[in-house]
Amino acid sequence: MTEESGSSRLKQVEARTALASALQKAGVFFPPLVVRVREENGEPVYGLIDLGKISPPVAHALADAIDRGTQR
Repeated sequence: MTEESGSSRLKQVEARTALASALQKAGVFFPPLVVRVREENGEPVYGLIDLGKISPPVAHALADAIDRGTQR
């Protein structure tokens, strides 16, 4: 792994951690958030944060949290 790819991975993990923290503060609890990385030639080129599958109550809690945030 190159220094650049390591930095990219760190940014992806930081983004996942920030999202999990914000969701938790809003009272929304997701299953473990996972960073999925696509690689080309052995080097990571893109990372996605997988929110996983959520139940309808969690979807409603997330929608409510987003609605509260947009009313500021």
